[in-house]
Amino acid sequence: MSVKQLVVICLSVSLLTGCLVFLCIQNVQLKKSAFELESSLKKYFENTEIQIESLKKDVEQLSENQERNKSLIVMTLSELKDKSDLQYTKTVGMKNTYDALLEEQKKKTIDTAENDTEFQRIKAEALLMYQKGNYVSSYEGFEKLVKLDFSDMESLMYKMKSLYYMNPADSSRYSEIIEIMRTLKINSAADKECVEIEKAVLLETEGLSE
Repeated sequence: MSVKQLVVICLSVSLLTGCLVFLCIQNVQLKKSAFELESSLKKYFENTEIQIESLKKDVEQLSENQERNKSLIVMTLSELKDKSDLQYTKTVGMKNTYDALLEEQKKKTIDTAENDTEFQRIKAEALLMYQKGNYVSSYEGFEKLVKLDFSDMESLMYKMKSLYYMNPADSSRYSEIIEIMRTLKINSAADKECVEIEKAVLLETEGLSE
């Protein structure tokens, strides 16, 4: 074997050795990189699982909150409906009461108007009878008017006059005439004619006493 061949063989062996060393180094680096990649992926997946778990909890919490809010909204709407129904019932009741009062007032107004018309008719007839000197009829008319409205001093005054003029000498009527006169005086409703009638009655009463 020549020196040249030996040199080639040695170079070949050296080259192969270098290649093997390089491959070993590369293998070690690949394993290291693979380990680091595996660790990174493991951490990534762990973090991802944690995040997913956190998201699940958030979703569950949100769902629970929504359920609670839904129940609260339903309860609030129910309370509002109950209040609204109660207010509606009260409003309807108030309206019915107001309508009833209004209807009653209308009836009273109509009745009052009718009564006033009848009252004025009786009064006009009684005054006419008084002016004609028909004191019995005028007394009956004014007696009816006084019973309908005792505050009508004018009717009371003509009642007294009619009572007297029916028979001025009838002493059985004097006490009623004096009593009516007292009422007329209290209400400042006695005219001069009433005063004269009172004087005449009192004189007659004194004469009867003697």
